[in-house]
Amino acid sequence: MIYALVMPEYGHSYDMGCWADWAGYIFQHGLSDAYNSSTNYLPGHLYEIRLYTLLFDTKEDVIQNIYYLKYFSLFFDVTGALLVSSLVTNALMQKLILLVILLNPSYLHNTMIWGQFDSVFSCFVFASFLAIYNKNFNLGLILYIIGLNCKLQAILFLPVLSLFLLYQSEGNFKIKNILKGIAAVLLTEAIILIPFMHDEMLGKVWSTVRGLGGENGCISLEAANIWHLIMSGNLRWTGDVATFLNISLKRWGLLMYLAALFISLFPLMKSVFQRFTGKKENTAISLNRILIMFSLSALCFFYFNTQMHERYSYPAFLFIAAFGIISGNLWIYGLFSLAYFLNNDKLMQCITKINYQAPVFDWHFISYLFMTVIISLVIMLYLKIPRSAFKLQDNSENLK
Repeated sequence: MIYALVMPEYGHSYDMGCWADWAGYIFQHGLSDAYNSSTNYLPGHLYEIRLYTLLFDTKEDVIQNIYYLKYFSLFFDVTGALLVSSLVTNALMQKLILLVILLNPSYLHNTMIWGQFDSVFSCFVFASFLAIYNKNFNLGLILYIIGLNCKLQAILFLPVLSLFLLYQSEGNFKIKNILKGIAAVLLTEAIILIPFMHDEMLGKVWSTVRGLGGENGCISLEAANIWHLIMSGNLRWTGDVATFLNISLKRWGLLMYLAALFISLFPLMKSVFQRFTGKKENTAISLNRILIMFSLSALCFFYFNTQMHERYSYPAFLFIAAFGIISGNLWIYGLFSLAYFLNNDKLMQCITKINYQAPVFDWHFISYLFMTVIISLVIMLYLKIPRSAFKLQDNSENLK
């Protein structure tokens, strides 16, 4: 409620302008006609915008009060923190987790200062992880599909989430359960697409999906990642189609990402393989290590690929917070929060009387911070950080 009362009416000017244009169009023409506007977002957020338009009686009010959209995203910020706190049983510890997350200015920056929606799909992905952790596989699939329909970026969690589902199933698959899972996914997607099942609108939805797969051909959209350490100049306006050893920079980024992802997920892949070949002894992986792998999945995607926005490390927030708090390694959560804040506020510059030319806002410094977080997580992954002293929810015994 306090955050709602102090919510800034400004945000990223371009993004807020897009939300206002799309909301005004949807107010006039309805959700079903949304893709005849300039929108390039997936249906999940268009539902959110449609709900927002119901608060007003005129198009002018819809456009002028566009910052109200932040309240919808704030709901998912709070929900995400509640989901993390649900991992432990102690009531006092749950409250402390909420404070550690919700009093973190970096965590709220994306919603309150920028005005973006990243907390929405990130919350659904974390909820999907929790459902699978509790072996409610169909619910996990449904939540993930909803998150994916909010933002295509959720696809970066597909490899680790798929492996985690296989791990939790322990190789006990039944045809009936598989068919139920497929039916749940297809039915969820069909329900989401109902408003767009007319004329050629589904084709426009698909065109939007395809366009999101690489519409910005630059090396870095203000993301302080590895590319600022290996290249010079303004990477915002440097194309990633240039080649090195006859391979485009975009492909180099993808190769580095896949290599880093393999290193990050290897313990889980090994455990899944052993369980499916009948060797279930000594294949258990602690919750801490699982959280590290989810964190690394998001961070490696952000750090090595080209065409990354500065806020694309945000999906790692809930997983790093959960790991840092549960394992007692709060410093890694703090270090990531610092890197994220510096990267995002370098562009937004929301703090008055501060020198944004200071060394801490230098691309190289922020990039090294992210690198330190990634390397530290990999080291802790393979050193097998011990189980937390906090009592986790009952299902943690399956991951001890």
